[in-house]
Amino acid sequence: MPEGPVHVIRPAKTIAERLGARKGESHGLDPALLARMEAALGAHVAQNAHLIPAELTRLRSRFAGARADGDFRPVFAASHDIKGLAGTFGYPAVTRFADSLCTYLLSLPDMSAASPLVVATHLDAMTAALESSEDGALVEELAQGLAALVAHAG
Repeated sequence: MPEGPVHVIRPAKTIAERLGARKGESHGLDPALLARMEAALGAHVAQNAHLIPAELTRLRSRFAGARADGDFRPVFAASHDIKGLAGTFGYPAVTRFADSLCTYLLSLPDMSAASPLVVATHLDAMTAALESSEDGALVEELAQGLAALVAHAG
């Protein structure tokens, strides 16, 4: 396991915090409005919690296609979608791993040179984070392993 500092990501929990307010502050917004916004977001998350597993299934399908035809651009697009959605639905580690996959693919001179092992390992890490309720120790171990794998592949 690589040595070095551990970076703990603590995503904003409230809309006010997402707007840049410190914990417990309202960022100048009416508290009643913030409460209604939080309730609406909570309802949206509850109604759409199925999206992240469905997006991971879509990403795996795109990966199967990329393994067949060598075109990893659809893998990048699906991973980028997950990167944008997962945090909203309460999966910051999935966002982190999707971002890592996007960064890896963008670092290549040509995405067709992507290592299937690196991509598959990122997909497995996203799935593990989703299924493990984002256990902090597991997330850090996975993040360090992905970083080492990407460094070795690069």
